[in-house]
Amino acid sequence: MTYLLLSLACTDMGNDGYQRDTGVPYFPSGETDADTDTDTDTDTDTDTDTDTDTDTDTDTDTTFDCKTGLPAFPPYDGREIEDTNTAEDLDIDNEGYIIGSDRLNLYRANVDGDSDMIMPNVGNPQMIVVMPSDDILIYEESCQLERLDPSGDRSLVATNLYLPYGDSNPEGIVYASNPDFWCGTDGHNSIVKIDPFENEVEEILEWDDDYPWGITFNEDYTALYVSVVQGFDAYMSGPSRIYKLNLDADGDIDGDPELWVEFDGESYWTEGLAVDVCGNVYASLGTKVVRVMKDSKTVETIWEDDEGSHWGGRAISGLSFGRKGEGGTDPLKLYASNPYAKFAIEIDAGVYGKSGW
Repeated sequence: MTYLLLSLACTDMGNDGYQRDTGVPYFPSGETDADTDTDTDTDTDTDTDTDTDTDTDTDTDTTFDCKTGLPAFPPYDGREIEDTNTAEDLDIDNEGYIIGSDRLNLYRANVDGDSDMIMPNVGNPQMIVVMPSDDILIYEESCQLERLDPSGDRSLVATNLYLPYGDSNPEGIVYASNPDFWCGTDGHNSIVKIDPFENEVEEILEWDDDYPWGITFNEDYTALYVSVVQGFDAYMSGPSRIYKLNLDADGDIDGDPELWVEFDGESYWTEGLAVDVCGNVYASLGTKVVRVMKDSKTVETIWEDDEGSHWGGRAISGLSFGRKGEGGTDPLKLYASNPYAKFAIEIDAGVYGKSGW
């Protein structure tokens, strides 16, 4: 089957909501109160009819109130989307489709569970990353990294890596965790930077604490969050932790990893990570998803699987916010993969994911 993705033009969504793939990253301003006061005083007095309409449309399209906009009283509702074929990691493509695998082939599914196979014989994909160009980067447990381009052609990017999770920046450079498992990692853990079009992999940090696992950019792509595990397949024997790595202007690590949050007394599979437009971090912890506020002081469970025991304590793994498009995923919802049942879970997060492209 030919795999074809059409690049989306930047469109005005009117009152439909915030579109993540707008071409220019949106970084929330810390001056919400000041801007509101200025616009109200000046615009209302000078030209109420014209300026009120313009301001309303612009604010609806591009902003989210990070102070009061998050829905109260978590946990939130969620639903299972059958037949999405989402074992291990998943991502949302630029048309709002869910990309995942059944451990044998790669699939593209809409929110109704209608699924098409887009890449055969993929060897139990772990990391799945959709890129700004519509290419998809897939790490297979056969120790090879492949790129699927929008025409359906596949190419080998690298071998002798182990990449459980990754994330792309707006320039199409992918950052990934590379724990020391069986795929020739030279006896140490690392964080790597990948250029999938030049087939280049650069180690940017040798990792000393446990095994780096989940990884994602912060809301403005100036830092990385990295979760750690204590053994293969996200095995945990100690507290779940997330570290923060600051990046310099060249995209390299700036300083030492900072322990950003440790979940008190808890030991869970600490796997997929996601970040919303306000800079809050979402982490899949075995049978639940937690939200860590940007200041790392407040942790809330936003969704929990009531039947987690059916999956051996590992009900979710990968995380990704939705994108507006014909695939039907909702930018205000978070999507999680169930690694054993191989279906996606849609969670009413009530906030947009970080802007990308």
